Amino acid sequence: QESLYMAGVVLDNSREAILVTDSNINIVMVNKAFTDIEGYTVEEMLGKNPNILNSGKHDSGYFQQMYKSLKDTGVFQSEIWNRRKNGEIHPGILIITAVKNVKQKVTHYVSVFTDITSL
Repeated sequence: QESLYMAGVVLDNSREAILVTDSNINIVMVNKAFTDIEGYTVEEMLGKNPNILNSGKHDSGYFQQMYKSLKDTGVFQSEIWNRRKNGEIHPGILIITAVKNVKQKVTHYVSVFTDITSL
């Protein structure tokens, strides 16, 4: 119980944007940093596909590499350009990790995004 509470506190107080999808790539959770950085409310994001953030700066090869890396290694890391709700395009560092159950089936994807606009 205490560990779950602490995990929630860490998630809520992280300065990185965190987005979690189910295995069908539907958003099931975002943290406060995500809403602060991207400008969307939690309610606007739940059930949506993360492609709502697509800036148009990446070609299909970028996303093919993302899915290949997630399938092969369970992790994808890259610089990325996202589009905020207000339309502003901004850079960041993205790490996506596949979460697997005891049968090694992917159940979720956890994305951590660091806004590097100021850099």
